[in-house]
Amino acid sequence: MTTTAIETTSNALSPYPMIFVRASQLVVSPYQVRKKARGKEYLEGLAASIKANGLLHALTVHEMATKKGSQLYGVTAGGGRHEAIDLLIARGLLDDERDLVQVSLVPAKEAAALSLAENVHREPLHPADEFEGFKRMIDGGESIEDTAAAFGVDPVVVQRRLRLANAEPSFIELFRAGDEMDLDQLMALCTTDNHELQKYVWENSFGYQRSPKNLRAAIIGERIDVSQNPAAKFVGVDHYVAAGGAVERDLFSQSAESGFIVDGLLLERLATEKLQAHGESIRAEGWAWIETPTSFTHADRGAYQPAPEIKREPTAKEAKRLKAIDKELAPLVDKQYEEDLTDEEAARHDALEAEQNAIEALAYSYAPEVMAHAGAVVSIDANGTLKIVRGLVRKEDIKALARETKPQDGEKSEKPKAAAGYSERLYQRITAHQTLAMQAKLASAPNTALAFVVAELVGDVFGHQFHDSYGLDVSLRVARIETYAENLAENPAHAAMEEMRAAWIAKFPKKKKDLLPWLLKQSSDELVALLAFCTAGSLNCVRNHDRRSPERDVLLDVLDLDMADYWTPSPANFLAHVNKVQILSTVREAVSKAAVDALQDLKKGPMIAGAFERLESTRWLPKFLRNKPAKTKATE
Repeated sequence: MTTTAIETTSNALSPYPMIFVRASQLVVSPYQVRKKARGKEYLEGLAASIKANGLLHALTVHEMATKKGSQLYGVTAGGGRHEAIDLLIARGLLDDERDLVQVSLVPAKEAAALSLAENVHREPLHPADEFEGFKRMIDGGESIEDTAAAFGVDPVVVQRRLRLANAEPSFIELFRAGDEMDLDQLMALCTTDNHELQKYVWENSFGYQRSPKNLRAAIIGERIDVSQNPAAKFVGVDHYVAAGGAVERDLFSQSAESGFIVDGLLLERLATEKLQAHGESIRAEGWAWIETPTSFTHADRGAYQPAPEIKREPTAKEAKRLKAIDKELAPLVDKQYEEDLTDEEAARHDALEAEQNAIEALAYSYAPEVMAHAGAVVSIDANGTLKIVRGLVRKEDIKALARETKPQDGEKSEKPKAAAGYSERLYQRITAHQTLAMQAKLASAPNTALAFVVAELVGDVFGHQFHDSYGLDVSLRVARIETYAENLAENPAHAAMEEMRAAWIAKFPKKKKDLLPWLLKQSSDELVALLAFCTAGSLNCVRNHDRRSPERDVLLDVLDLDMADYWTPSPANFLAHVNKVQILSTVREAVSKAAVDALQDLKKGPMIAGAFERLESTRWLPKFLRNKPAKTKATE
């Protein structure tokens, strides 16, 4: 039996002899307590360290059986170093017969206890100690590449550690203490090397503002993030760099595409040139003008008036397909709200929604005389994709367009289309909620209800010159608005109407033949109150567009209705029925651009949930639900 024992030593602190054995004599001990496989990245780094620095800690072994006359030793502690040595041997970087390994030889009966002791009584190096250690190596003359090779890591890992080591010194101590600052927060602050800026941001942020994301946003400020900026995504980093632009890379991002645009003017020029190229193809459609801003927000759109469009009814084929899409979309919308869509279902939802929008868009067109006074804006949306808004009229062209499109004597004007922006179905859904709220208000205002009923009757009795429609059906047919919005029961006005309905039913006689005698016995006030409830039930202001009606506005003003008391842009009411661009546009208008930035990369389900969380308390309403200042108020 042969073995290699170059030297044997022991002392009070290490009572077990230290010997050197050939690598080929080492095997895994059955007493080794660590059974979980070690990661490839860990073993690569450990092997690189052993190759560069040697074996810094001896393996703990015990004698096992012999093999072909050679004593074998079971490694009971130091299994990771043993695997790393085998990795170096497999790559030809060590010789398992000639290269010797230092080991501590222990009795077999103590092997299990010593294996457990080594693995239990071990505390990993604190990250602050690690990146300060890297800094000392570089300060001592080692290159980043050599340091990375010595530890088997990518050079960017060393660069990240050096950036952290150069943080504001007091932050290193805060991080080391572990009570106030964690590694993610330190990394966010180290997005800049400026210690004063690091201190300013940290000392002026509190609570949620100290999340890594918010700290990083505060450090970045107005810098152009290539992974977030719409123009950067639209142009493409490669095209920007090819044009001579520089990118400052973000060391702490896991994405190879992360970084910050250095030359914002160059990026703006490249984006504008690309937009102008697209704009020329849009101009060829016959528009009077084309504009190519890099950003075109909901507020910007308010500077223009939408041009009138010609709307046709869907063909039989289109109508059949739209019905099929609605049927297939319904369960997907429900699952989307619950954030329960698979990737395949989410893709199918988006495809169906896009097809639906495309079919509905086919129904609209612009007359040549309208296009001669209107134009289109070609810009970039929040996701960095091309955004085209056709049919916009500048304020200075409104009168000329009105003259051009005014119907001649004997001609009928085209029926205006449902406003571009939301679907006809969504306008009906939302205005059904508005109608229900108006019913509840009107039912509680008997004198107002009576006045409007009388106004309708005067027109019928005294002729057309006295008639105006306020949305009432004076034959008092009940308006079946529930067919337009299945969730009306969630509207606070529903409970109010049902409470009033139940109260009247409780007063009514049980038999139908007794109703009129009972009514004849009631006071005028009681009859007017009942008339108000019945009148309210006939009110129907559901519509499939966003145009204002002067007559309906009169009723809204008299009722002093604020729809924010009755309706929120919840998923069921609104968010699940519009596209992602419209969701982000709503959040931008109601909350802030920063809120949009936090949502724009999400899938639609999480985007809906995040948007509602931000919108719920804002009392935001679509423009067609916002009242003009009331001129008169009911004084019941």
